[in-house]
Amino acid sequence: MARSDVWLLTRQLADALARTPEVERFRTTEEALLADPEAVRLVRRHGELRRRVASAGLLAPAERARVVREFLAVEAQYRNHPLIVAHQEARAELDRLVARISDILNFAVTGRLRPGGGAGCPGGCGRLGSP
Repeated sequence: MARSDVWLLTRQLADALARTPEVERFRTTEEALLADPEAVRLVRRHGELRRRVASAGLLAPAERARVVREFLAVEAQYRNHPLIVAHQEARAELDRLVARISDILNFAVTGRLRPGGGAGCPGGCGRLGSP
């Protein structure tokens, strides 16, 4: 098979993947999240505080405790915001789908399952995972 055929098939796979319910749900939840100013503010603030907590060891103990308390308060809001939760769930579903596809491709190339990857092949990787 020519390399150009592989690229064509890869493009077809990408196009098919883009039409799956997992990708559609991911895009829909992302659009909803981005359209909500409170959710966007919360995602940004969560990221800022997560980075500050990661480097909190460089802060004085009192400042470190303050940053951790602030992070925990924002973290609770973040983990309970319905748009953020829906988007994270959609991302996890999409990640699982892409991992299953990767497992099938890996098996086709190597003839081996990656450690822990056997469950990712619907129908069994030995048959290249028929859906």
